Amino acid sequence: MISAVNIGSMFRNGWENKVKEADALPYLLAGSNTRTADAESTEVQTNPLAPMR
Repeated sequence: MISAVNIGSMFRNGWENKVKEADALPYLLAGSNTRTADAESTEVQTNPLAPMR
């Protein structure tokens, strides 16, 4: 699939570009923690990136 989304910006600033880069660390940590939990478990971990509507 091809998407015109800047994934790096989306991870830092949120889907609707409302998160200031200085406030992005908790979001990046949440993604990192989800990835680590997924690697250490047999249960699939999820971390929605887009609004669930």
